[in-house]
Amino acid sequence: MKGAGRRFVSIAYTAAASDPRVRRHCESLARHGYRVIQIGLGDSSDPLVGRLGDVVLIRYRHDRYRGRRLWRYAAAYLGFLVFAWGVVRRLTRRRAVDVVQVTNLPDSLVVCATPARHAGAGLILDLRDPMPELFESKFGSRWGTRLAVRVLRAQERWASRRSDIVLTVNESHRRATIEHGVPPERIRVILNAADEYLIPRLTPGERLAPRLVYHGTVAPRMGLDVVIEAVKNLNDAGIPVTFDLYGDGDAIPALTSQVQQLALGQRVSISGRRHAMAELVPLIRAASVAIVPMSRDVFMDLVLPTKLIEYVRLGLPVVVTRTPTVSAYFDDGMVWYLNTLTSNELMSAVQRILAHPDEARERTRRAQQSPAAQSWQSFEDAYLRVVDDVVTERGSQTALQERRGHASTVLGSSRSARTARSGAHGGLPANRS
Repeated sequence: MKGAGRRFVSIAYTAAASDPRVRRHCESLARHGYRVIQIGLGDSSDPLVGRLGDVVLIRYRHDRYRGRRLWRYAAAYLGFLVFAWGVVRRLTRRRAVDVVQVTNLPDSLVVCATPARHAGAGLILDLRDPMPELFESKFGSRWGTRLAVRVLRAQERWASRRSDIVLTVNESHRRATIEHGVPPERIRVILNAADEYLIPRLTPGERLAPRLVYHGTVAPRMGLDVVIEAVKNLNDAGIPVTFDLYGDGDAIPALTSQVQQLALGQRVSISGRRHAMAELVPLIRAASVAIVPMSRDVFMDLVLPTKLIEYVRLGLPVVVTRTPTVSAYFDDGMVWYLNTLTSNELMSAVQRILAHPDEARERTRRAQQSPAAQSWQSFEDAYLRVVDDVVTERGSQTALQERRGHASTVLGSSRSARTARSGAHGGLPANRS
């Protein structure tokens, strides 16, 4: 195996077990011989060091902050940054690290790789989310947002300059990153494809109970309040749909309150926590319609939701907000698009799916043929080549520096010897007679 014995360190402010992208990267490298250490988040009850298959987990045992207070984000990120920097420093002192991959947010986590970088390790910056656009989406109404976005773009350029390679998640994201000032030759696109070992491609089948499902981040920008309103309207119209929402985020309190106000406690369930994918798969398969709502803005227009790909592979018909990025991968014959995120339009789409099951299955079969719906294993080699190339390039540079250093030492030793001989004669050339 090309990666045999090489050490790869992943740094990400997330829990690897429930984060598909981070988990896929780590497990792929472990399968191909890399010794993988993932530095991420864990619960207070988790041990500091654990395992995820062949991947070693080193956990920062704090809850992930999801809210709207900037100082809380800053404090959370800073605490994790200091922890991860210290872990990388200890790892570098004890053994060689060949490559570090930093997955944002935030982009400034590249600082954590500094000890390994000084020792010759390669560095990959995985821009899972475009941070300037995400900030604008989340805090756009606040004073100073425009200045903050410019600062975040500068931070992205700075972090990219410190890295050997920059990864983005789709073509729209790549173009936005170039617009931010990152050189295009440094960027590679690695899609958020689904791991076939966790998300198999299943034949679309008959669905019985009218059950809607959503999983993932629960934030205001997802428009989940519109879904709950549509559930109310569908039940009032005599269609007894239920809605299961699996995930956590800062919109949970508002959505819980909405469910109570609409007296939907028996029709809508909200888990309020993150779930491992292995736990989610049977829950998703029990649904009849998957919902991927998005309130369009500068950030959401760049997103190709991983959950959309997962639903398609699991054989579910999907209702999704139309955005430039999503429509570039899935056409109108593959999914049911919402041109506007409203309760009435969502209600109409769900009714059509439930009334025409044969069409629903046919659209889902076509969606499964989209390049974006192919398994991670179809893209794995491209990712492995990126990591291997970074390791090889950094190894060549390190070897060159060592040769130069050796040459300098030899020359320095020769000069020192001549100087010593001259010094023995009062600083004058030695008498050669």
